[in-house]
Amino acid sequence: MDSKSKSNGFTLIELLVVIAIIAILAAILFPVFAKAREKARQTTCMNNQKQIALGIIQYVQDYDEWFPCGNNAGIGTSPTSHGGGWQDQVYPYVKSANAYICPDQALVNGATPVVSYAMNENLADNGQATAATLTQNQVTAPSKTVLISEISNCSNASAPGVNPGEAILPPANGLSWNNGNEPTNLGSSLCTWYAILGYGGTSYTTINTNRHGNVAIIALCDGHVAALPLVEISPGTPASAATNDQTTATGSLPTSGQAAGTQFVGNSAKTGGPFMATFSPM
Repeated sequence: MDSKSKSNGFTLIELLVVIAIIAILAAILFPVFAKAREKARQTTCMNNQKQIALGIIQYVQDYDEWFPCGNNAGIGTSPTSHGGGWQDQVYPYVKSANAYICPDQALVNGATPVVSYAMNENLADNGQATAATLTQNQVTAPSKTVLISEISNCSNASAPGVNPGEAILPPANGLSWNNGNEPTNLGSSLCTWYAILGYGGTSYTTINTNRHGNVAIIALCDGHVAALPLVEISPGTPASAATNDQTTATGSLPTSGQAAGTQFVGNSAKTGGPFMATFSPM
């Protein structure tokens, strides 16, 4: 008979080895899980913009090809407006307030944002409320023209569909109007523009890019959605010519701060690379 006692437990060294293995696996897997969760949120954001873009396209089809103008003018009669309130005009087609909220957007002053997206204001007017809302056939390259982009700090307004006609949620053209110094509230009831380029500066900024890592999610006028690096998106007011590169974002409008034309090809003098999308409708 074996008189030696048998141990059913682990030695200290064995426990330390197991703990070390678990720690190594956690260090490897946690970033992978975090990236997977972010990818899922990014996909939700893209689906949101897809849903809104399709709602706008349906709206355009129902209103003689006019883009939403906001609540400050009639529809289908060459309205002039900055497009504030567009989200309520297309809400009957979207039918979900949750579709307007990006899952990656942080709380704003402790409140859930009511809108995370902005319509391209160049489709509502020329950026200065002096020209008519555009029609669909005036967009020369729908697959390159931004329809929906991202904004932040929209928590002061009602959720889409609650108070139809509310106009304080503005559109945007991708420029920051405070020399790139964000966040800057455009009045107590307005949203902060999700800027791609600081107006008054000469280089692309990284404002709010941490929402989706190093990309911005946009919907284009043909209804497709893309996740692009900021340097591949040209913000600003409408180009003075379809083949123009983006002018420097300095000086006074409209001679500066213009987006690249939809027919511009090659590398931009501003970024050193091509533009895959532009806020200019021409």
